[in-house]
Amino acid sequence: MKTQISYWEAPIVFNKLNLETRIMDAVSQTYNILKSDLIGKSQKRIYVIPRHTAMWLLEQKKAYSLEKIASLFNRDHSTVIHARRKINDEIDCQTEYGKTAQKLLSYEI
Repeated sequence: MKTQISYWEAPIVFNKLNLETRIMDAVSQTYNILKSDLIGKSQKRIYVIPRHTAMWLLEQKKAYSLEKIASLFNRDHSTVIHARRKINDEIDCQTEYGKTAQKLLSYEI
């Protein structure tokens, strides 16, 4: 049986879906990678940093729970916790990756 959402709930669902898509689009364009690479299995640094950044942004925007964010990337919730730590470390050390993450957070995504 299909679950129907009311007229008043539709904008909330739509906005969350848009946020997830907009963040993935912004991160993939910023790092010049494909959106499929964000959710892929590769552990190469050129994909891991953008993936961690996207996870961090979704958490910072308070869009989803850790488990939901993890499921978007086909990962475990502990990976999202690790991503949070890594990006926060990058920001604290003022690396290029940290500055990029902060710029992305400041954008109206």
